[in-house]
Amino acid sequence: MFTVANFIRGIEATIPTFSVKIQNEQLMISQQHEDTDNSEEYNLIIGEIPLAELQGIESELSNDHSFNELTLGSTTSFEVAVQNHNRMRAPLWNPERKMYAASEHNYEFCVSKASAKFVFSLLCHAAEHSHLYSDFNLIYFRPYRQESFASAERFFDLFRIFTAKIVSVRNHQIADYKLMFDSYLFNISYNYNITLSVAEFSKGRRPAGRRNRRIGQLFPYKNFDQKLTKYYHQAIATDIPFTQYLAFYHVAEYFFKLLSEQDTYDEIKDFITRPSFYQLDQKTLRNFTIKLKRK
Repeated sequence: MFTVANFIRGIEATIPTFSVKIQNEQLMISQQHEDTDNSEEYNLIIGEIPLAELQGIESELSNDHSFNELTLGSTTSFEVAVQNHNRMRAPLWNPERKMYAASEHNYEFCVSKASAKFVFSLLCHAAEHSHLYSDFNLIYFRPYRQESFASAERFFDLFRIFTAKIVSVRNHQIADYKLMFDSYLFNISYNYNITLSVAEFSKGRRPAGRRNRRIGQLFPYKNFDQKLTKYYHQAIATDIPFTQYLAFYHVAEYFFKLLSEQDTYDEIKDFITRPSFYQLDQKTLRNFTIKLKRK
């Protein structure tokens, strides 16, 4: 999957106005333009990438990396494309710095512009799953710079893709990273009152939300029920009061049931551990049954 050939196919699949060819150990990228005078189309070379740079990325990825559901993972790293649902009210993301950084217990977390390996992997994935990237060109390819490029790094900088990253000095399973990732996004959402979620490259509209700042930690010290964090994100992301109410109610409903069950268990435990309890006494069992029915 992680090959230069797939990378080329991915560029042409996601950015229809681009065409790519290999010439003199360089990847030549040209863009389609239209001559307004005679309405004729022509290709203009806008940049080139040394083939050796792409082959180096291909070699790094071929070791133990996998790409699935917009997630690039290995035993020591985890990177996921994320979207900000609060773009209208949150400050613009800075592509040159790390945001929401947390570094503890030999882990590093942050949100920043996508790595070269991630963009390379994503374009390779797009070569085989182009239907998932229907609006990619409109949403995520808005160059910061208009000048031509002469390296892989400058080419990757043309993409407005931000990713949440986890790096560890120890080996972990992808499933472990996913749990930490979900808790990390929840901590960001809770402390900054914004909603980050896994990016969807087929949808161009983003709902807006409120902005507020709490003082709290971002490092995911505990895992949360993913159904509950999903409801929480839905509530924070929407401006529709009724939708927000329903989302928060689903979270509260979960704890209503949990607390009710725990209260019942505590009463049963209290009743059957009394010194006066006798499991063969009809009156005792009748009282026990009545208590349960009331619960």
